[in-house]
Amino acid sequence: MRASDVMTPDMMIHLDAIIEHKTLTASWFAILIKGIFANFFINISLVIAMQIDDVLAKMFVMMFGVSIFAFMGYEHVVYNSVLFAAGFIYQSSIIETIPVIVNVVCAAIGNYIGGGLIIGLFYAYLNDHHQFDN
Repeated sequence: MRASDVMTPDMMIHLDAIIEHKTLTASWFAILIKGIFANFFINISLVIAMQIDDVLAKMFVMMFGVSIFAFMGYEHVVYNSVLFAAGFIYQSSIIETIPVIVNVVCAAIGNYIGGGLIIGLFYAYLNDHHQFDN
């Protein structure tokens, strides 16, 4: 794969820097918190977009939410998995298996807490019409 011109040497340097930052400099707790905020922002955007009728406005809201999540550098399990898979495929010199597993597991748990529990339970509470029966 390194003989291919798809990944230039500059791109490999950048990939190594991102992998090093995500696996070797961040603690598991920081990854967990960033994972919570990642899905929190994505799901807030999704909930807001579901309330809007105009398609262009829905796209803008979703793009804004994804931009916040990407700009802030939060951890998302899907992005991290693809990033680390690219590191393994292109034989990155910096990638190590255990820190990658810790990152992916902590990001997945954080994403579940942020999107599944915090936003999911709040949205379920808002849509529980039995609370008004009393």
